[in-house]
Amino acid sequence: MYWNDVWDEAKHRLEAMTPPQRLTFCLACLEWSLRELRDPLRAVVGDERVRQLRHYLDAVPGHPARVETAKSESELSEEVGELVAAVEDEAEEANGFYDLGMGVVELLDSLESAGLPARETYYVASYAYQAVFTVEVLASLEETVTETVTTEMETKNRRCLAAIETQLELATAVAAGKNLGDLGLYPRT
Repeated sequence: MYWNDVWDEAKHRLEAMTPPQRLTFCLACLEWSLRELRDPLRAVVGDERVRQLRHYLDAVPGHPARVETAKSESELSEEVGELVAAVEDEAEEANGFYDLGMGVVELLDSLESAGLPARETYYVASYAYQAVFTVEVLASLEETVTETVTTEMETKNRRCLAAIETQLELATAVAAGKNLGDLGLYPRT
């Protein structure tokens, strides 16, 4: 995947961030992907499922829209996992919901257990991007193709390239002290 090639070279940027900056970066990546994919996701999994995922993202500690909850990160993570599994069981096509949901799970799990190291930050960003890739490339495939073909499709896809460029810009902005509001990702429109 082209994303892997780009971020393998840019991983040092995540390592240079503080844990609060990594949290902001993760939230920004997930917010951007959810905003970009809102309509395609609604068309495939429905408004209610997208609202549920939004609720769980808002429940992440440190999110400016923080939904008050008495649940721990592990309890929230388990609920998101159950939501993702239910949608996967119902889905007839690849839709990106799994990837966004797993990004939220990864974020919640690493906040509770590891304090969000650079490696987990990379995984969350990867899931956020994978959702875009799934909607834009994988969902359009009618047959199995090689990684070379999907990488070529990825590098020609406007939304995939925008997601990669946006994540790189978000990393730069977050490292410079920007927050979700400064990045135009909160409040949501």
